[in-house]
Amino acid sequence: MSDEVRGHRARVEIYKIDGLHQLETSLSAQLPNDAAAAQRVALQRIGQLKHDDRDALRNAAVGLAKALEYRLDRYPAIVINREAVVYGTTDVELAVNRYRSWREERAR
Repeated sequence: MSDEVRGHRARVEIYKIDGLHQLETSLSAQLPNDAAAAQRVALQRIGQLKHDDRDALRNAAVGLAKALEYRLDRYPAIVINREAVVYGTTDVELAVNRYRSWREERAR
């Protein structure tokens, strides 16, 4: 996705990393106590996932992989130019402004 940040085009990718947990919760809801029966029900539920559900899973998995790659230790987090992380906000413009301030401080 592209976005405008103070008149500049920016590529923004959003990952909802709690998607795997949400799916796990829904897949395991009210499973039978018998392990074999529970496995059958869970597999059936997985087989019935819609396209949007699969896209959400893919998004969450990629997001988790990127969180590991960038060694993120909390969220929300915004990674800028693969060199800086701004924690505690989902506001891209705010994060970019913090990043620019950080870069200016480093340049002094």
